[in-house]
Amino acid sequence: MGSACCLLLSLSALLLLHSSSAIPDLTDSANLVQKVCNKTEDYKSCIQVLTSSPRTHGANLTALAHISLDLVKANATATAAYIHRLDKETKEPAMKMRFRDCRLLYGMSLVDVQRGTVALVAKDYYETSARAAAISAEVVACELAFKEKPVRKSPLTRQNKYVDLLSNVIVVISNMISV
Repeated sequence: MGSACCLLLSLSALLLLHSSSAIPDLTDSANLVQKVCNKTEDYKSCIQVLTSSPRTHGANLTALAHISLDLVKANATATAAYIHRLDKETKEPAMKMRFRDCRLLYGMSLVDVQRGTVALVAKDYYETSARAAAISAEVVACELAFKEKPVRKSPLTRQNKYVDLLSNVIVVISNMISV
């Protein structure tokens, strides 16, 4: 009876240890977000963006990449609609050309979000990173269009910076996963 009791106690302790390690540690998730954001160009904004999603708590790197891709998709979709509205409202030919260029670039970024998501699911982190880098290049090109002569103030700076930040986060995460 004594050895059965010891065996039962040992198994109970083992089960308790195993089950407690299966519970996600929210501090590890917070540390993971900090590690990712430390490698980005804008730590403070990265922290704000990633912690704004309730899905971040308990997320691993892959989940953080999915969250970032989802945020890019939502923002790029809304920005494309906003650009369309601005294009309809303006009469200035130089601005119309810029808005059309940006709509095209945001359309391309949405395709890259889709391809990046497919690559992430397939665990092709190099391709995920490449799609995120392409998204970044597209929104930077949109912003730079307003610096061409005649120079105009971009009404899309905030949106372009946000998508660029998230693209950078995806590149960082993809590189961290593939190591």
